[in-house]
Amino acid sequence: MSLLYPQHCVSLSPEFVEPSMTDVYSNRHYMLKSEFEFYAGTLPGEFVRISEKPTNKMLLQPSIACLLIDSTGTFQPPDEVLQTSLDLYTANSQCKLKFRKRFDSFQWPAASGCSLLVEDSIKTIYTKHPLTGEVEVHKHPFPQLPLFNIVGKAHPALLAHQSLRFRIHNYDRTPGDILNKIKYMRLDNAIHPGFRRDWSWYWAKKGKASASAGVKRKALGDANVDQKRRCKSSSKDKLVHTREEVAPLPASPQRKRVRRPVHDIRPTKKLPTRSRCPPLSG
Repeated sequence: MSLLYPQHCVSLSPEFVEPSMTDVYSNRHYMLKSEFEFYAGTLPGEFVRISEKPTNKMLLQPSIACLLIDSTGTFQPPDEVLQTSLDLYTANSQCKLKFRKRFDSFQWPAASGCSLLVEDSIKTIYTKHPLTGEVEVHKHPFPQLPLFNIVGKAHPALLAHQSLRFRIHNYDRTPGDILNKIKYMRLDNAIHPGFRRDWSWYWAKKGKASASAGVKRKALGDANVDQKRRCKSSSKDKLVHTREEVAPLPASPQRKRVRRPVHDIRPTKKLPTRSRCPPLSG
């Protein structure tokens, strides 16, 4: 078996520097962030917190980090990981929201043996041997580019979702490709509209406490109950009181009589009116 290179031993520059911590999937990527929350079984807007965890971090050379941010490159995990994503996404998109399965609630296949994919405009890639430190040059289409082992706590689900974002920006017609299956699955099973709303105000660390905190929490919970929207109550469901059912108001202490409701119309004694008959003659 060939040696797996750490992900920070590849660069677009022959000069390797100290690797920096980079997001696997940036919180600034609004395109598929809400889709991950829905298909991966999390709460709407929860990616704000997920993006800050070690499961969304890995060490990279600066030039490779720019590829992930710009969706011009990705570390595509092996097919076992991609198939797990496809199965999870499909199951969560076809059940009620409260029955979805979280991506971090079960054991995933290891993401060892990732392939570095870059857009066609990139013609040269450099790798540094993890044992000898020797720098090797690879030219497009990179037939000798090694596979990579993601060192750290980066979650395979986030690696797969980053690869999906790269595939959407760089379409490939490879038959039977699992990423293409995930892409088509998204078209057949659209996300719940509640996940497209901006929930950053709820998950913000330094959000100001207010009297409406309970209302915010309830709104977040309602968005994770059922995929079907609640029907508005019709006029038939409203209770209508008839005139006979309305009880009279209590008697006023000043006036020893029963106060009538405003809508209670009772016949009153008419005052005598002037006769309109013509006067009698003679």
